[in-house]
Amino acid sequence: MARVAIFEPVQETRELLERLLRRHGHETVTADAALDPADADALVFEAGCASGVALARLLRAARPDVALVACSPVPQPHGVAGLAPLELLVQPFSPAQLGRAVSVALSRPATAATARA
Repeated sequence: MARVAIFEPVQETRELLERLLRRHGHETVTADAALDPADADALVFEAGCASGVALARLLRAARPDVALVACSPVPQPHGVAGLAPLELLVQPFSPAQLGRAVSVALSRPATAATARA
């Protein structure tokens, strides 16, 4: 399947996301400032964390086709404006919703104009 980078500041949550994404058949890597854009097909990131949003912007600038999945405790996080196309997962979400969001983000053309909630 795909190589998915994960940016999540809480270690336990990051480990859970890694396990869930592996169950969906993806390879996972921990995302940080040293992440090479060529190393990931998708990024799952915490939308409420400025560092995660900044990393998503850097990745999108380097690779407009990178799939983005933003996880947020609120339905309309202001930090993700301008990052469309992306999938938005409002917390809490199920393992199935995570898998579906990553699949949809990976299948979406980079030219899509709107983010999906």
